[in-house]
Formats: sequence, C-alpha cells, structure tokens
Amino acid sequence: MKNKLIKGECLEFNSNVSFENCEIESISFHGIKINELFTLKNCVISNFMDLSCSRFEPNENHFIIANNNFNNVVTFEDCNFKSAVEIVGNNFNKGTDLNTVKQLGCYYPVKDSIINNNKGNLKLTEKEESVLWNNIAYKNYI
Repeated sequence: MKNKLIKGECLEFNSNVSFENCEIESISFHGIKINELFTLKNCVISNFMDLSCSRFEPNENHFIIANNNFNNVVTFEDCNFKSAVEIVGNNFNKGTDLNTVKQLGCYYPVKDSIINNNKGNLKLTEKEESVLWNNIAYKNYI
C-alpha cells in the first residue's frame, strides 16, 4: 500500500491502529489518544513521522514499531506511553528524539520496553531536531 500523508489531530482511537508493508510519505499524529495496539511494521516512511503530544493508553498489547526505514526525522516529543513499547530493527536515517532528555521528552516504562537493534541517532539534540524540521518546512512551502 502506498500513501501520501496519514494525518490525525486530536483524535481518539478505540481500536487497533496498524500499518504493515506500506510506503508512506509522512505520518502526522499530533495530540492523538490510542486506547489499543499501535503497530507500524516493515514500512518505508519517505519524509517524517510526528507523534508529538500523543498518549498511548495501557493495554495488554503495546506500541510496536519494527523493521521500518525512516528517511527523515521521527519525533516523539511529549509522548506518553502507559504500556511497554517495542521499537526494534528500525533504521532512523536522520535520527529521532526517542531517548532525548528534555522538558517535553518522551515517557515510556523503561523496565518493560524493548528498544534494540535500531540504527541511527536515538538522542537528537533539540538543535539537531530543529534543523531537520526547518528543512522539512522550507521544502514544503517552496
């Protein structure tokens, strides 16, 4: 499946949200609430993924991002995960702020989460992230 932009703002999902084996230009889920499983597996994201200010509620499943190729920045700023996350085997080509310590950082239960075998910088500084986002904004408005 090939998609341009998948976007949702201030929405609540009460069922599973799953993308597998997809080519997607960008994912922008800003301020969403997911009460069930979120899965992104074996996908290529050609531009950016923004999950800023989103909340993932506790459930027996969790948040899974596995074996994806992200060609640009991935941001988890101010994300709140109430269950374990599984982020494995991904290629973050331009990096992500997943493990960046900052005021509006990402929170997930470290003890139960699996984050391994990922490539790329998982601790972008705020300055590095700002430069990447400025480049995206500039390209989108020319």
